[in-house]
Amino acid sequence: MCYELKIGTNIFNPIADVISSIWTSFSMGSSFFTKFAGLSHFYYGGLFFIFIFNFYLCKRIMNKNNTPPKNYQKHMYVVFDGIIVEDCKPIPLEKVLKEPEIRFDSMKALNKNKYHLFVIVDKDAMGKFYVHYCIYDIKEDNISSAQLLYHYQKPSPPMGTGKHHYFCILYEYSAPMDKEVLGKINSNRRVFMKFRDFKKLFQQDIVPKASKCFVCEYGH
Repeated sequence: MCYELKIGTNIFNPIADVISSIWTSFSMGSSFFTKFAGLSHFYYGGLFFIFIFNFYLCKRIMNKNNTPPKNYQKHMYVVFDGIIVEDCKPIPLEKVLKEPEIRFDSMKALNKNKYHLFVIVDKDAMGKFYVHYCIYDIKEDNISSAQLLYHYQKPSPPMGTGKHHYFCILYEYSAPMDKEVLGKINSNRRVFMKFRDFKKLFQQDIVPKASKCFVCEYGH
């Protein structure tokens, strides 16, 4: 698997600063704290706890709000020019010139009573999320029933930006998309600061059911 950890703002830094200031004032002006230097274990233990809790909380927040779901669900296959997308493996740019074929190996993969949306998003687009492809209102496993929202745009990672991770995500939802809502979406706007901003466009709950990831890089 290939996941990239993103850490948010250190929201507990002010608390750490207060603890540090208190400790410094006591240690310099109080013989009590000087004699019982063992209390430093409490000080450093507190800072360590704040660091660990900050790391855990920020990771949860970022994963929940800003990043696409991880690789899972074996029933969906995304195929570019004969190459199956899996485990964030690299795919040559010349192989992703056209939109992929989406396959399902079992009817159990999709809920017959639900609708589905498929999107390809680049999560390394200069700190933002870039939508390369999106179709919606897929019924059962009939991809031909899908409606087009964002036409396919081939991956083109700029020079010097390193590896770009492209997530192919399948979402599930209960009712057909509202055409009036979709009509207000600017399909020329492909860049989003946060991935949740893209999901909010549809004004209904969309639940991730499957996701695959591939990597492309300039000149490769």
